[in-house]
Amino acid sequence: QCWNVLFQCWNVLVQCWNVLFQCWNVLFQCWNVLVQWWNVLVQCWNVLFQCWNVLFQCWNVLVQWWNVLFQCWNVLVQCWNVLFQCWNVLFRCWNVLVQWWNVLVQC
Repeated sequence: QCWNVLFQCWNVLVQCWNVLFQCWNVLFQCWNVLVQWWNVLVQCWNVLFQCWNVLFQCWNVLVQWWNVLFQCWNVLVQCWNVLFQCWNVLFRCWNVLVQWWNVLVQC
């Protein structure tokens, strides 16, 4: 009978060991799931950060294009001013020529 009791105790200890081992496995699996979720969150953060960088670069490109357009507009305005000044000079020259013509005609 002592052997039977010892054997039963041994079986109980083995079963307890098996339960503890299963608990350890469940905890380890839970840890793995948490690590995987953390990796997914990190990847999502990286994707969001990359998207933010792309948007920021697009914004910079738009700002640069706006600056180029503004500079082109300034150049066009300056050209228009130069043309207008040239027109004024030509008109004055024409007036001088008309005055000289009038003087010649009077002579």
